Amino acid sequence: MHAKWNWMSWRRCGLAALAVLMTACATPVAHQQELAASERARIRKVALLRVAEPQRMGVVDLGAIKGGGLAGGLIGAAIMGNVTDKRSKEFVDAIKTRKIRLGVALAESIQKELRGAGYTVKYLATENPKFAPDGKSDDYSHIQTDADAILNVWYDTTGYVAPAMGEEYRPWLNLKARLLDARTKQVLYYQEFSLGMPRKAERVDHLEAEGPYRYGSFDALMAKVDEAAEGLRKNQERVALRLAQQIR
Repeated sequence: MHAKWNWMSWRRCGLAALAVLMTACATPVAHQQELAASERARIRKVALLRVAEPQRMGVVDLGAIKGGGLAGGLIGAAIMGNVTDKRSKEFVDAIKTRKIRLGVALAESIQKELRGAGYTVKYLATENPKFAPDGKSDDYSHIQTDADAILNVWYDTTGYVAPAMGEEYRPWLNLKARLLDARTKQVLYYQEFSLGMPRKAERVDHLEAEGPYRYGSFDALMAKVDEAAEGLRKNQERVALRLAQQIR
């Protein structure tokens, strides 16, 4: 189970976090665990847990936020924070109104790529990890499956970002993936993916945003929301492919 956030998370995270490396309240140094060769040889069937819809989504002009903070101090930063909140809410509302399901699309892409990599895949559409007793980590002990491994993939942040002053908005995705032994629940693989905006963190797999999905202003982005949503779907397919390549 992962924190349920929405567009208000930008204010909750704080403008300092937005202005410094766009970590979105995440730990700046990522953990990474490669899948051992012995496990690659053993695993034949993978159970994919439900991929929840992104709960931390927004439209962020990082250059403007930095510029507002530098030029106007806390007041300027606060103004830009309010603009970010307003724009993020408008974008998220448009996505919801159109009933765009990025999580559903990502789950389909992951299953397709895993099958292409030679795995038998079972989608556990109702299964999620629970909070462990410490209230911070995830507990998978209740999940029962005949698969060899359990794959949990979830969104950290997603939306559109303009990384610097004057740059266009482009797709922005941060995703995390964890593969566990289905019987012992031991972690076999863990990776964080960042697309569109490098998070400046060690051991994060960075991908460039691809395709014609570039918008010179927020108004231009909102005028083509359906196309922008397609940009997110297309680019997360690349993350699904990279994930499958890493564990095959």
